[in-house]
Amino acid sequence: PEERQAWLKAHPEAAEKIEKAKAKFKEKAEDATPEQKEKLKAKLKERFEKMTPEQQAEVLKNHPELKEKIEAAKK
Repeated sequence: PEERQAWLKAHPEAAEKIEKAKAKFKEKAEDATPEQKEKLKAKLKERFEKMTPEQQAEVLKNHPELKEKIEAAKK
């Protein structure tokens, strides 16, 4: 992640495009039907499970709300 942040600082035009794409994706996710939301959740869960423990820890560190949701789902 540090290398990525350094690269993004060196390439602000790419960082801007990435932010726009993330915002568009988030907007589409908010407008999704319940079926589409379930598909998206399943896809994201699958991607998370394929990550190494270190990658999972990094994601959870950057997104504490996910950690709470995962712990709640385990109960």
